[in-house]
Amino acid sequence: GPVLDIALGSGYEGPEAFARAFKKLTGQSPSEFRTQPEWTAWHTAYADLRELRQTHMKAQQRVDQVRIIDFPDTAVAVLEHRGDPNRIGDSIRKFIEWRKRNRLPPKTSATFNLQYDDPAQVEAEDFRLDLCAQTIQEVQANPFGVIKKTIPAGRCAVLRHVGVVESLLHSIRWLYSHWLPSSGESPREYPLFLQRLTLFPDVPEHKAMTDIFLPLQ
Repeated sequence: GPVLDIALGSGYEGPEAFARAFKKLTGQSPSEFRTQPEWTAWHTAYADLRELRQTHMKAQQRVDQVRIIDFPDTAVAVLEHRGDPNRIGDSIRKFIEWRKRNRLPPKTSATFNLQYDDPAQVEAEDFRLDLCAQTIQEVQANPFGVIKKTIPAGRCAVLRHVGVVESLLHSIRWLYSHWLPSSGESPREYPLFLQRLTLFPDVPEHKAMTDIFLPLQ
């Protein structure tokens, strides 16, 4: 949803750029919105955009855009989001704060998401997503609940997606439902994961770049 769109990109780098983009969209600064939100302006601004995206911006993918790579063992710090996908923004804000305190900005620490579930296929309370930042540092006990994990080495199909968050799910479903059956490959017992290469507001939303990794046997 719209809150996820903005939250995914906010707070990492350049809060001023984010505030400008927010004000342009809603007519209020983030702090004004927090104090006295004009929800009508927010919903109106987004309703048109979302309808346009969902009807006209379904990603057109081609088989030759998929590469197969050997992904290396990658140590990550993880905040596990569990439950309602609409509350991902809260988890992202917590994780951003942890990253800032530990000096792990996206420019120097790759940002991954482990997608255990398709939000359309599970009940809200069963939805699982891991927010990850690449680091070889030990993760000290912390009030944010951030823990250490490793994304294991292995073969992966990779599809580069450029575009808004809503159309990302179309690319993921295309990879599973169209590319995989015709590829002769078999999926590995590990969740699909994303690497977020560029994010709004550092780039316009429609230019946000994400690599989708489908683990293969």
